[in-house]
Amino acid sequence: MLRVTGVLARPAFPNACKSPYAWWLIMRALALLSFTTLAVLSSVAPAAGQERSPVQVTGVNEDLAAAISATLVARAAPQSLFQAERLSVEAAERAGLFLRSEGYYQAVVTADPLEDPFVARIVVEAGPQFKFARPSLVYEDGTPADDAKAAVDAALTGLAEGAPARAGDVLAAEAAALKALQDSGYADAALLPRRAVVDHATQTMAVTLALHAGPQVRLGSVRVEQAATLSAEMAERFAPFERGDLFSPDALTELRRGVTGSGAFSSVQTRLAEAQNADGSRDVVLSAQPEERRSIDLGLSWSIGEGAGAEAIWTRRNMWRRAETVTFEIGLAEQRQSIGAGASLPRAGPQGQTARINASIAREDEGPYNRDALEASIAFDAEAIGRFRPSYGASIAADTYSETAGVGNAIVLASFVETRLDATDSVLDARHGYDLRLRAEPSVSFGDGSTGFLRVTGDARVFHTAEGRSWLTLAARTRVGWIEPIAGSDDDLPTDRLFYAGGGGSVRGYAYNAIFADARQRAGLSPGGRGLIEVSGEARTRLSERWGVVAFVDGGNAFDELGDAGDLRFGAGIGVRYDLGFAPLRIDLAAPLDPRDTDDPVAVYISIGQAF
Repeated sequence: MLRVTGVLARPAFPNACKSPYAWWLIMRALALLSFTTLAVLSSVAPAAGQERSPVQVTGVNEDLAAAISATLVARAAPQSLFQAERLSVEAAERAGLFLRSEGYYQAVVTADPLEDPFVARIVVEAGPQFKFARPSLVYEDGTPADDAKAAVDAALTGLAEGAPARAGDVLAAEAAALKALQDSGYADAALLPRRAVVDHATQTMAVTLALHAGPQVRLGSVRVEQAATLSAEMAERFAPFERGDLFSPDALTELRRGVTGSGAFSSVQTRLAEAQNADGSRDVVLSAQPEERRSIDLGLSWSIGEGAGAEAIWTRRNMWRRAETVTFEIGLAEQRQSIGAGASLPRAGPQGQTARINASIAREDEGPYNRDALEASIAFDAEAIGRFRPSYGASIAADTYSETAGVGNAIVLASFVETRLDATDSVLDARHGYDLRLRAEPSVSFGDGSTGFLRVTGDARVFHTAEGRSWLTLAARTRVGWIEPIAGSDDDLPTDRLFYAGGGGSVRGYAYNAIFADARQRAGLSPGGRGLIEVSGEARTRLSERWGVVAFVDGGNAFDELGDAGDLRFGAGIGVRYDLGFAPLRIDLAAPLDPRDTDDPVAVYISIGQAF
């Protein structure tokens, strides 16, 4: 594990470029050039996945010709009559199969290449599109319960009489009918061979589906096949069903997902016991493959601006057969030293949430202030509601701040409620979707000053990859925050609860926490701002399967008055990405576009995963 963030020394340039203003102009020009280049590339570069077959499709309307062409294999244009004939014959075979699957059972496709110039071509006589006759459904072992039968009948809407006789609709209806039976409690339901009769005289297809229903099953207890891996009590806690509930495949899937999500098991399987209980129910048998019980993770970090560091994490899993995880962590670096312990306890919350308990001692150099902290916290991750992921918790911290004005000591009692709507396709390298987060922290602080306050933050991220241009992803992020005293004075707000901007996860090109309202310091108060706004935009281009380049602009400000919120400081730069298989390696070069005398001209950031 390598994490590098820092600044480079000012490089040697000709005299004309040594002034801060000249350097600022150069970097702004480079950023503009990067985005202009990407914009030009996006309009002229060949779109990935848009290669088309060179075979011409004639004899049918434009829509059907396009559908046929989409099924043909992309090839190079023919350079001889032999190549044109070969491509035409290959295309004719594929087009015939496609047309039959779409219900054109009288279609005739002829290979008809041209010689001058050499062109691969097929001529299609589609004929009529056959329609479905009224479908039939046969149960091998008797008709199931009325509600189950109604659910199966509803699943056959794709085979409605008069609908186009597409083969894909038959397969989809079969799968939907089987799922409807299983969702109604028929755990042993199975498909039997179907019968489909194509009548050329009436231009129809008559489909008869056959199903084995079996008995309706109700669920019993959860039994662990390897008793030493998980206690019977915890297995029941993970069960998303009550004894006597009707069988559902989704219930077993949720059970497996819950046990695997604890982090204590690498794989989980479930099955129904063969024998019935006295009440007619069948137990669920769970088989779990444990993760390594003990592990040690070592990490090294280095920063040009922050020096070297190391960390070690010792993890013990499933010590009490409750799928729990216990960790001990120590970190030693020039700007942060810490030691801590934590535990993750699945199904320990009041509504079955996962409880996460942590305690730590740390000494930190946060840039505008130093902090010595003793902190303990507990958080509960509630079950996801669709894509919403709510959580809540509380913490207590005893902090001492040095080398700063304002509050020197504070004891902070805080609680939080957070909700997240994650609709992205990847955690570390999203290309589609959005991620929204909102967090509220009611808190009380005692010490050098007493105050009650509410700290609210919101974060929104959007990712877009245009269809046909999978090599280019546009990403945007914005983060806002505000802290409002409810009782007491904002002069007594704890230093680390105020807002700061700047750094690799904020405004690249500026030092960590270097952007804030310095008027507070001049007034003898704690540094930082009561409000925060950050914006970022990236154009991510993939040059090959592994390599990519990025151009970006970040802006941000930590302020005390809402009227100063728009006074953002901007940084811009370019970066390189290398796909490690599980996540991209990120190397960014950034410069401040609004440099101050204390700002370095260039900053380098190296990490795993995208900037946001």
